[in-house]
Amino acid sequence: MRPPVLLYGYALHYTDLINFANQRNLPNIHAPGKPFTQITCCSPILNYLNRVTRAVLHLGIPISERPGTRVVMLYSNYSMEREEYEEQDEREIIEILKGELGFRKDPVWYWDFINW
Repeated sequence: MRPPVLLYGYALHYTDLINFANQRNLPNIHAPGKPFTQITCCSPILNYLNRVTRAVLHLGIPISERPGTRVVMLYSNYSMEREEYEEQDEREIIEILKGELGFRKDPVWYWDFINW
């Protein structure tokens, strides 16, 4: 039996993600001209964050007491070796994410909702 999947990143509720997309005037590529939903905000946000961090980030679903929470993640415990960043590059990515997402602390590990 495999160990559970852990997600390393920042947890945000989908309402925060929608606000983030709206504040940055990101395009709703899935439904142009319509308001973002918890589904349609994901790709534009990841595209934006990947561009500003110059990294390949992912969106995960953590085990959470608040349904609708997502993790903007750098990697999981299963992908960290192949997606590993140089220490200085990872530090820079984290600092950019902290500024963009409004966090003061470094990312943490979350249990993955799908593969625990």
